[in-house]
Amino acid sequence: SAAALKLGMKRSALRAANAALAVNSSDEKAWYRKSCVLAELGKEDESRLCMQKAGLTLPATPSYASSPAKVSRPQQVARPVSESELDPALHRLFEDLVFLDIGVDSLIAVDMVMHLQAELPEAPIALTLIYDNPTVDEVITELLGKINAGKDDFLRRKMIGTVWRSVCRALGKDPLKGRGGVLSGARDRHDFSEEQAMSVLEDLQRAYEAESWVQTVRTIARKAAFEQRPFLLNL
Repeated sequence: SAAALKLGMKRSALRAANAALAVNSSDEKAWYRKSCVLAELGKEDESRLCMQKAGLTLPATPSYASSPAKVSRPQQVARPVSESELDPALHRLFEDLVFLDIGVDSLIAVDMVMHLQAELPEAPIALTLIYDNPTVDEVITELLGKINAGKDDFLRRKMIGTVWRSVCRALGKDPLKGRGGVLSGARDRHDFSEEQAMSVLEDLQRAYEAESWVQTVRTIARKAAFEQRPFLLNL
């Protein structure tokens, strides 16, 4: 969106900022860029609101929209690097993970989908997401398709962070820590109330009854039966 704004492509810049916020609604840079675009479009009130969400403040005078070149970028308070972002150097390692290998069972899969839905409220996410897409890379690609992000590298990096946070929250730990080919340590267990436990069971029931899950199980069963035939004939 920053490049589009510099080129005077205001509508494209606004769409890019909105797409980034669809991936991560707490992205301060995206809020800042959206504020700049809205100011260019003369929507001063909306611009100020977005600037506040970016953790910044606009000047009290309305000169921002009329002469943006004369207004310096507001100073931002120095903050430590967020612990909720995955190191870009680990993106490829994370994308190569298989959910089953890192301990994502049926209960954790539902929990993970709930966390993803909280970060992507506008994207329809099926409870069978992990069963239909067994690797992290496949889930990221599927979710990018839900928000019509295409092959945008920036949005893919944001989505990697979104999925990583959801996995960490569902597992209770970072799946990349302690990896020497195998994860070390056990998952932190959470105590559920009776109401929460029933809610999880209902989510699992819906997941198991979903048509996509039934078809996946049938396909795997047929494949397994076919692969066992030569073995059984040789007994």
